[in-house]
Amino acid sequence: MQIEGNWSWHAVTLFQIIPSCIQIAFIYWVPESPRWLVDKGRNEEALNMLAFYHGGFEYREIRDTITIEKEVTKESSYLDFFRTPGNRWRLAIILSLGIFSQYTGSALFSNYINLIYEVWHCQLTVISQLNGGNTILSLIVSVSAALTIDRFGRRRLFLVATSGMVVMFICWTISSAVYENSDSTNKAAGYVQIPFVWIFGVFYSIAWSGLLVA
Repeated sequence: MQIEGNWSWHAVTLFQIIPSCIQIAFIYWVPESPRWLVDKGRNEEALNMLAFYHGGFEYREIRDTITIEKEVTKESSYLDFFRTPGNRWRLAIILSLGIFSQYTGSALFSNYINLIYEVWHCQLTVISQLNGGNTILSLIVSVSAALTIDRFGRRRLFLVATSGMVVMFICWTISSAVYENSDSTNKAAGYVQIPFVWIFGVFYSIAWSGLLVA
């Protein structure tokens, strides 16, 4: 089924909003977490909830953790991020990951990939198939990479992902330049960009998609 005009993307956006609207409508009936109840001094309610769902074995752990966190908070502040070289280095890593993730070229996939496919004269059905396949592949790679953190480490995965993205972007740029310089007559240079785009997405999914929150 093909939808013409602005509704081709309006419909997709509205469909994605439905789950969020359901969550907003029923969020007020969701019970508070035991940690929140303990933090607010409502220990009896927290204990009853844990006894009902977990047999009460987590209550003491949560209570002790909240107590320790409050004691630590009294003696610490956000200035601790800058007081030692180690903390400053960790803060720099966290900030750089957030910034660099926006400069990886992923915006091409999320915002302009359909326009790129259209430049290569792909039909709408083919574009939908390519987008669907790329999304499924990225999900599989992202989850698989997140499950291997303990084996390979974040640093190695980020290095592999970033290096692969750079190489694929170079190949993608070269083939795109060849295609444009041929006045769009070099079809091979146009179609070869598709695997470069996909492989770029695979490398992106290895680290920059899932490891930022894993």
